[in-house]
Amino acid sequence: LVVTGFERSEETRALIQASGVPCVHVMETSRAPGVHCVGFSQQDAGYALTQHLLAGGARRIAFAAAQLDARVMQRAEGYRRALREAGCYEPALEMLRPEPSSIALGGHMFARLMSESAPEAIFFCNDDLAQGALMAAPRLGIPVPGQVAVAGFNDLPGSDQLMPSLTSVRTPRETIGEEAALMLLRLMRGEPVPKPCVELPWSLVVRESTAPPHEAERPAKAGRQGLSKAEG
Repeated sequence: LVVTGFERSEETRALIQASGVPCVHVMETSRAPGVHCVGFSQQDAGYALTQHLLAGGARRIAFAAAQLDARVMQRAEGYRRALREAGCYEPALEMLRPEPSSIALGGHMFARLMSESAPEAIFFCNDDLAQGALMAAPRLGIPVPGQVAVAGFNDLPGSDQLMPSLTSVRTPRETIGEEAALMLLRLMRGEPVPKPCVELPWSLVVRESTAPPHEAERPAKAGRQGLSKAEG
């Protein structure tokens, strides 16, 4: 089995363990004994993206999220940690919606945040939400990043083609899949697994939605050992 994360009921965990079927968890990491996983620190990535927004001068930073799974909430914890350290965390600037993430929802959340809270920056938990925000901004007459900086997560296709291009965290989804498949094959063959927990690098890609044009293509901070250049 390849399963996403560790968000399972006790009954499901017991069934997986009792089945004897090899299992690899992806997108999150755990050092618990007997656990095999491939992922990255969602919290560290969320923390770094929030630090980037703080470094740009924003203090009133909103967090907009949908589809509130464990990985989204870990990003939220990174956001909160960075703002608490900076002394400017405002719980009222969090907008958490349980429904599926979408471009349309992102536009709606952006409009509501700007009319009700007027943040200086918005950290969207996924790129489709942030893409919707950037599409809605011209219709609302809100310049990005002039009035508000906008950032996403996952660096989905098209994020570098928007106007302005979208700052995002590039996550190693393809590499996670490859490493998980290799780990699962070793388990199925009864071979030793050198590293039961593989933590991969992510990278912060700074583009125009959070940076002046002359800064939008500079290399950005990376998680662990990864480093990426903006392409927008």
